[in-house]
Amino acid sequence: MKNIDIVDFKSKIKYDLIISISTMEHIGFEENYTNEINESKIINSFKNLKSLIKDNGTCIITIPINQNPILDKLIFQEQIQFEYKYYLKRISKSNEWIEIDLNDSNIYNIRYGKPYFGANCLFIGILKGVLI
Repeated sequence: MKNIDIVDFKSKIKYDLIISISTMEHIGFEENYTNEINESKIINSFKNLKSLIKDNGTCIITIPINQNPILDKLIFQEQIQFEYKYYLKRISKSNEWIEIDLNDSNIYNIRYGKPYFGANCLFIGILKGVLI
């Protein structure tokens, strides 16, 4: 097993499918665990992920909203480009979710950890490999 930062991960293999479940929100925090967030590291991590996808391959990424404010900003302002974007809102303590629209909801005010423990809004982004 290797512990390699996604920004530094290189592979001769291209993948048909990459799935990242609630992991990318941890990228960008400095290794000294301060509250500083490295925006360029976040952007570079997504560029590297996209480079690992085969032509016409897919990368599915879930990210809890309001856990990493810089990542949220990059997503909302479309500085990270996804082919498809979905938003889910948690509606019960028993972990029920509904799909919501970014423009029709008060997504910016949904808090991580409130009213329910953990994520209360989840972003699902799909990256596609580019045919050259």
